[in-house]
Amino acid sequence: MSPHDKRQAYRVNAVFLPGSGWSPSDFNDIGEENRVVPNETTLEVKDGKVSLPAHSLVIW
Repeated sequence: MSPHDKRQAYRVNAVFLPGSGWSPSDFNDIGEENRVVPNETTLEVKDGKVSLPAHSLVIW
């Protein structure tokens, strides 16, 4: 069975921006170089769907 079969749940590695406690208008600047940083995680794909953090950019 293919790991991408919608009937079977599977996990994928992903990197998303940003972390928790952020605002969509946040940005990195001098003195705040780590305000928005990439976060690595594993996402579960179930029925062909994943739950993503709001306003996030996810690459897998």
